Amino acid sequence: MKDRERLRNHMNTDNKNLNLFDYLEFPDRIKRDKALDICDVNKLCLLPINNPRILFCNPYFEQYNTWSTHINNFKSQLWTHFLLLYNQYCQNPFDTLSMGDFPSPAAAHKILFDTFAEDVSLYLISYFDKHLEMFNALYQLKDRSPLLKKKKKPSRGDFINEMKNIKELKALAFAYDKIEKSEGFKKIILPIRNNFVHNKSSSYYGMDTTDPKDGVSVSRIKDGISTESTYSAICNLLNEYMQLCEQVNTFMKTKVF
Repeated sequence: MKDRERLRNHMNTDNKNLNLFDYLEFPDRIKRDKALDICDVNKLCLLPINNPRILFCNPYFEQYNTWSTHINNFKSQLWTHFLLLYNQYCQNPFDTLSMGDFPSPAAAHKILFDTFAEDVSLYLISYFDKHLEMFNALYQLKDRSPLLKKKKKPSRGDFINEMKNIKELKALAFAYDKIEKSEGFKKIILPIRNNFVHNKSSSYYGMDTTDPKDGVSVSRIKDGISTESTYSAICNLLNEYMQLCEQVNTFMKTKVF
């Protein structure tokens, strides 16, 4: 509370002309190196297959190599957006916003943090989904199950459950299942992603009106997302992904060698 009052007291007439883009910047090399202490981006890479005799003589490994290359490239995009998020987090933005916080630098950093939090959430969920789609392509998960064949768009849980039915994938399936059911994934990151894509953004603050029920709608003030809980969930999920990739790479090594 004292920090918020201090920041508000620093608001002056100059801040009335505050431009959000003046607070947008990419982190320098020092900050980028510090970000690696949170997540070593190289550990989000899937093992490449460089042996042409294995690669071009086996459709399984050819399919895997195409997917792993795509996922590894996608990982770089995820990391770029995380660095933008990390840079805003380092500026000590407000945890949540209220109308009394404007205009101020801390509010500007909070708006930018929320923007990149939505971007990173989108990339985090997509990264996970691409892993599942890779195993779907490698093992024809959808074609193996009459139930999945009937579904136009199987869920993450559908693919994971089908992986559990394949002996060599069972341990990996439980690793994916643990992440998919984790609190950070299910209750924080996934809702931010889903609302960002399909509904009103979770980062929205101010007056909101719910959909009418029985002809009655309710208006209330929304605080948006919490900086601290969102950032913590993102960092935890990145670390879980690093462990997951290590497990996937160990699995692929046993198949290659």
